[in-house]
Amino acid sequence: MLVVGAYAFGVSYGLGKGIDRLMGFRASAEEELTGLDLTVHAETAYDNGMVMLKSGSGDTQVRSGARAFD
Repeated sequence: MLVVGAYAFGVSYGLGKGIDRLMGFRASAEEELTGLDLTVHAETAYDNGMVMLKSGSGDTQVRSGARAFD
């Protein structure tokens, strides 16, 4: 059991170090401040009270504090 744990740790550590050197694990401070959901995934996780409304003509409006189910 101890050998399996040591092997798993060693392989995981080696893979982690290799990935870190190739592309890095950490986001920059600027990306963290902007928000990883936006900078990494190009999405917004929380709308913070903003509601996106599409009109029939295809225009998008953003309304702050609007309720989605009026």
